[in-house]
Amino acid sequence: MKEIVVIVVGLCVAIFLLLFGIAWLNNTLSLGAEMAEVEQVRHAAAVVDPQQAEDVVGQAVDWNRTIASNRAWNKAPIIGLAIPDEWDRVEYIEIPTPHA
Repeated sequence: MKEIVVIVVGLCVAIFLLLFGIAWLNNTLSLGAEMAEVEQVRHAAAVVDPQQAEDVVGQAVDWNRTIASNRAWNKAPIIGLAIPDEWDRVEYIEIPTPHA
């Protein structure tokens, strides 16, 4: 019975480490593409007319939420290991506001 418990616990740890490694690899490999998209939205938000920019504003808000979420998760004790530290250095996208 003791051997079965050891085997089950070992399998659970192995599965956790495998899934954690997959999450880390996915986050690390997708980071470059995500940073490029953030910069593209940042550029679009800087040059677009705010009164005609609903789509760009929506994308900027979504990315700001993603940045905030990844920063928060990066501070979590275990999960933070799977989130690349680059998210802490990404600045929020300035939201264009209509001029009065």
